Amino acid sequence: MPKPRKLNVGLIKAVAMFMTAIPIGFASMLSGLGAQVTAAPAIQFLLGLTPDRCVATSTLVTLVCAVAGVLGAASSGIEVSLEPALLLAIGATVGVMLSTGLTKRLANLRNIRMAQSLVILMTIFVIMDTMSRRVGGPSHADWSILQSAGGVLVLGAVAGLLSRVTNVAMGVLVVPALVFLAGLNVSVAFVTAISVVALACILPLVGYAARGQIEPRSGFAMSLGGGAAAYFSGKLLVVMQDTMSPIPLITFAVMSMFLAAYNLSRLNAPPPEPPAEA
Repeated sequence: MPKPRKLNVGLIKAVAMFMTAIPIGFASMLSGLGAQVTAAPAIQFLLGLTPDRCVATSTLVTLVCAVAGVLGAASSGIEVSLEPALLLAIGATVGVMLSTGLTKRLANLRNIRMAQSLVILMTIFVIMDTMSRRVGGPSHADWSILQSAGGVLVLGAVAGLLSRVTNVAMGVLVVPALVFLAGLNVSVAFVTAISVVALACILPLVGYAARGQIEPRSGFAMSLGGGAAAYFSGKLLVVMQDTMSPIPLITFAVMSMFLAAYNLSRLNAPPPEPPAEA
């Protein structure tokens, strides 16, 4: 009697992660937030990797999705300029450096909870404003100075500082600022924010790769599935731009809301009980 064939657990796991990465990659571009916010929790939940390997693998997936999404948008005619993304990244770095002293004084649980709650209120405003102005796009202030090099640099610094102090993802701050304050086209704002995500992933990923912390098979499978979905999502942005669709901003708002709610739930969770003595 022939022996039963063993299941190829590695292949099954890779296929499962490939399929998981498809909605992650699609939403990463359509929300302007990147894949990190959903890739890391998914990898942790499904693979149970150590925190270092989880972050390293999700950073690889995030970079691939960001680059693929920007290429998809560029191939469809959306204006892609790396200069504002680079200025935002530089400004954010400066903001993080300036936040060192403030973090010790302000980064407490009460202020972080307040910041996450304000994010939820902001997302409600984004949804209401977007739905009420489906013709002509969202309302915005005419702060054209934020489109200048100096304005973009300052915007990045403020976003980086607030992100570090409040533990709010930088994309949650940058996207509405570019759309509602700087008055950028939604698609251009999303591509700019995703370009910042790509730039922010490069140096950490080099370090993770040098230390061998990336899960190779699952990382490659997720990068393949997520990258393909992000490329298609980037091309889809131009269609939504032409039809003035509210879907991108609503996707951004919903994902930001769930991210804030998830962070609040973690902050409000009771601390783990100490192990019982034998």
